Amino acid sequence: MITGTVNALLQPFIGIELRHRIDGFKRVEVKLDTGFNGEIGLPTSLLDQLESTFVDQKEVVFGNGRRETVDVYDVEALISDQVAKLVALDLGEGSHLLGMKALPMWTACVEFRVNGDVTIQKPQCK
Repeated sequence: MITGTVNALLQPFIGIELRHRIDGFKRVEVKLDTGFNGEIGLPTSLLDQLESTFVDQKEVVFGNGRRETVDVYDVEALISDQVAKLVALDLGEGSHLLGMKALPMWTACVEFRVNGDVTIQKPQCK
């Protein structure tokens, strides 16, 4: 399970543990962005600190319609005590975003009020 809170602008933020080059896993705050259909988008300065592997480049389309070619990296996250590989997009000096491809088949619950709870978890068996 991944948890977080909603800020004063009603934006949901969660903490995710990413493998740092030197310090093991470190918590990084990212915005849960339901309008971002990518994986995880991180600034170059943060990617430089993470243990990451360059994979390729790809063209992305931003919410305002702008197209840009960005570098793509593999990074490791610690989620529910298990190491998971995530695809990270280098957003230059852009935002820290968690997109909808990062955790396929997971369920997110957001209480949209200031300091509301954010919970992301694997679906429970019915």
